[in-house]
Amino acid sequence: MGRNLCRSVLSIFSILLCFMVVPVSFGSPLDLLPFENLTADIGRGFGDTMNRYSWSMDNFNGNVYVGTWNVVLDYPAILNAIKNGEIGGGGNPLEGIQYTHSHGGEIWKHNGDQNWERVFKAGEDDNGFRIMAQYNGALYTGSQNNTGANIYRTTNGTNWTELTGGPVDNANNISIRTMIQHNGFLYVGTENNKTGGELWQYNGSGWNKLQTFSDPSVAELHVFNNKLYLGTWNFNDKFKFYESAGGGFTQVTPVFPGSNNLQNLGVMKLIDYKGYFYLGTVNYQDGFTLLRTKTPGNPNSWQVLTTNGFGNPDNSYSWSMKIHNGVLYLGTFNSGIYGGQYAPAPIPLDGRAQLWYTEDGVTWKMMNDDGFGTPFTYGYRTMAVNDNRLFVGTASHFMLPDPSDLNQLLAIFMQEYGSLNIEAFQAFLGQMGVLGGGYDIGTQVWASQSVPEPGTMLLLVSGLIGLVGLKRKIKS
Repeated sequence: MGRNLCRSVLSIFSILLCFMVVPVSFGSPLDLLPFENLTADIGRGFGDTMNRYSWSMDNFNGNVYVGTWNVVLDYPAILNAIKNGEIGGGGNPLEGIQYTHSHGGEIWKHNGDQNWERVFKAGEDDNGFRIMAQYNGALYTGSQNNTGANIYRTTNGTNWTELTGGPVDNANNISIRTMIQHNGFLYVGTENNKTGGELWQYNGSGWNKLQTFSDPSVAELHVFNNKLYLGTWNFNDKFKFYESAGGGFTQVTPVFPGSNNLQNLGVMKLIDYKGYFYLGTVNYQDGFTLLRTKTPGNPNSWQVLTTNGFGNPDNSYSWSMKIHNGVLYLGTFNSGIYGGQYAPAPIPLDGRAQLWYTEDGVTWKMMNDDGFGTPFTYGYRTMAVNDNRLFVGTASHFMLPDPSDLNQLLAIFMQEYGSLNIEAFQAFLGQMGVLGGGYDIGTQVWASQSVPEPGTMLLLVSGLIGLVGLKRKIKS
């Protein structure tokens, strides 16, 4: 009996060892990150297809918050523009914004599984929330508003307070494009097409304007080695890049083969990963450029990773980047017209967004290229990490009419164009990419399945084998 007891104790001890975390080598993240649609139950656009973008996203107090861009086509205006030749494809993909209006941007909170709660609904002038950032235990978000942007704050995720002063007092600041916390302050960058993008500093109670830049947008901010870096956006010239120095900013725009390309209009994303600083651009002609360096203050130090959107000139934006379990992910905006200058007509029906990843910063691999298999998903706009899962917010084409409005659209079409037959209307719908009907539009949020940290896993199989052996010994 003593011998059997000893064997039982040793078996239990071996089982406990088997359940310990043991380092092993995993395969590709492609095998580790199957994604699920967290908005499958509530529907695209969180139930409102006019929520076209998950425009901002952050993990706050253990929950993921998503700010939407909510836009609706102004049908009479856009049809008149088409009639007058103002819209016909091949133009700036953002010019259609002037033919839209909004029901108001929204903020949604993810409570786990498929559960979503709308925690804020803006007025119609605030058409969306482009950025979220945390500062002193509160979550801040900034809006897009053609009559002057707004900034809101919450400490509990439910009650939101509108801030006053600083950048929101200038009606020409139509968008809060970027925010970041650094050295006890919140830094805020604006879009201002009249006098230039502005950079503001906030201490929790008051504002200090630091600088007005020559470009219309302060598009992106990032901190690296305790210095603040700033990238701009300009539709008429190439981007500029600045480093904080002596209370001001010094221009240190990267110099590299192809840096004279005027089509690199803006800095889309800044991030650091494994000791390197990464800069991704927007380029509608050739595809985005992606650079990296260990010394971003040195214009000549940059390594070129791509100048053509990872070989696809349709990849116009390096739209979102996030680190998850030691892997750097990048989501693109894909216009869907190979080698063209701007967004096409007709609008592509299929999803074109691409998700890329790297484990060393140099070798990039594509995870998917079809917008998670959903139609009209042309971009992965935002990313966040929560509960060991990578959250990805999508963007669908803002120029597409809602299927429920097609009858209204036909009536307006006939009023604008007179007694045209149905074939003419179908041709128009073909240009808009909505022939056939039955499609669905609106943003979605996807999340990876939760997996252990790379390089580790629980070896449970051996433990189960040990349990079977122990059970047999007890029976005997």
